[in-house]
Amino acid sequence: MLKWSSLLLSAALLAAPLSGCSRFLYPQLSAQEDGAASGAVLNRVKTRGRLSCGVSGNLPGFSYVTQQGKYNGLDVDICRAIAAAMFDDPQAVDFRNLNAKERFTALQAGEIDVLSRNTTWTISRDTSIGLEFAPTVLVLRAK
Repeated sequence: MLKWSSLLLSAALLAAPLSGCSRFLYPQLSAQEDGAASGAVLNRVKTRGRLSCGVSGNLPGFSYVTQQGKYNGLDVDICRAIAAAMFDDPQAVDFRNLNAKERFTALQAGEIDVLSRNTTWTISRDTSIGLEFAPTVLVLRAK
């Protein structure tokens, strides 16, 4: 129960950037237009009925594909939590493996809705690229 509660809380925190990612997708927009474009992105995801989530797919513990073709890991769980919050279905998510070079291009082009993978939060990515970062996720090993 605690795991699902944590996932749903994470989903709530991470779903918010879906409504704010238009600044990256459409940097020329005014604040008012940005809000409208944000709604358009969120509406597109809702209309599609599935979340498109970019992950590494190659990083055990965060996102990896099993021999049976199933995605596992923390980044995958975050995507599933967002899908559960949006659609009441943690399986309503499509994963796309992206390397470090592809990840921002895919997000900017609208090929993915959310990027859930190791990415450094920098001021230049906030300003020149215009990414909207959700809260940082860090996993610590208990002693």
